[in-house]
Amino acid sequence: MESSHHGRAASIASCRVFVAVARIPRGASRLCPPGGGAVRRTPRQLPAGGTPIRRADPPWLSIGGFAHSSGGYTEHGRTAILAHRPAPIQVNYLGYPGTTGADFIDYIIVDRFVVPADQQPFFSERLVHLPNCYQPCEIIQEVAERTPSRAECGLPEQGFVFCCFNNVLKITPELFDIWMRLLAAVPGSVLWLVTATPSVKDNLWREAVDRRVAADRLVFAAPTSRPEYLARLGLADLFLDTLPYNAGATASDALWAGLPVLTCSGDTYIGRMAGAVLTAAGLPELITTSLKGYESLAIRLATEPGLLAPLRQRLACNRSIMPLFDIARFTRDLEAAYRQMHETWQAGRPPSAFTVSAAADN
Repeated sequence: MESSHHGRAASIASCRVFVAVARIPRGASRLCPPGGGAVRRTPRQLPAGGTPIRRADPPWLSIGGFAHSSGGYTEHGRTAILAHRPAPIQVNYLGYPGTTGADFIDYIIVDRFVVPADQQPFFSERLVHLPNCYQPCEIIQEVAERTPSRAECGLPEQGFVFCCFNNVLKITPELFDIWMRLLAAVPGSVLWLVTATPSVKDNLWREAVDRRVAADRLVFAAPTSRPEYLARLGLADLFLDTLPYNAGATASDALWAGLPVLTCSGDTYIGRMAGAVLTAAGLPELITTSLKGYESLAIRLATEPGLLAPLRQRLACNRSIMPLFDIARFTRDLEAAYRQMHETWQAGRPPSAFTVSAAADN
């Protein structure tokens, strides 16, 4: 999130992001309002019996789990710091897509699709619902000037290209069965996957052959820079999401590049991320609720051009008018959430769930 979108008048105090690496990642300072925050590096190991953060000098808000800060229970997560209560308000956001189960984390920032209100009993944090999407997405991105050809990427010039650039760890046997049936049902089609290690490629090629699909119909993307990655996304025809762990930022990347995403929504945060992104992009018809429906719609989209082409056209139009890529609107919504947290704390009330009003968009 670019700091220029934060309103100085709305900045009621400073914020701090805890980073557990030897150097602060480029761009980390943009998480704070201009003139109203600081990013500090913390040591990899907490001192015995203490915390490197002085309680006498806290901000009013500590964002636990934002980007590469306190990422819950992921690698380099700094949740132990938040156990020392370096701030009176502590929030789980983005870095850990689920509840921490920790009584020292007050809130989790979500939206009404990714975590519906009826899921509150399963979260230790109080749910804070943004009115649109939980995920911040920039409309302006650096993209390579030249788009490679399909042939340069090992793809057929004419065949239908299914793709999934999710981490290969998200691929389950049941989902792979569906994908292989799709390749069998759509002659000349291929499945374009994210770059993988030689052993992963060999395993997936072997599994394809075991399902009577030629190994060369699985194409692995070569490693590249982010600008080139965004440029080549549009070469695919349809992004196939994974379940039970959906695409998150990868789904918004695809939509930004004009590539429709087909998802199957589950019952948990990680299984509803792509659906939240699609809702904010104005493409709810690409959200299915069963793997049978997912497979059926994928076949129709691949074999009935009259279905897919209008979706791509609408996606191109929606990119500039729907909430998903409206970072200024998102920033106002996020500031409204922080403001309400702060007002609740100032009034001496315990944290409670709330929904940010859509009026904050105006």
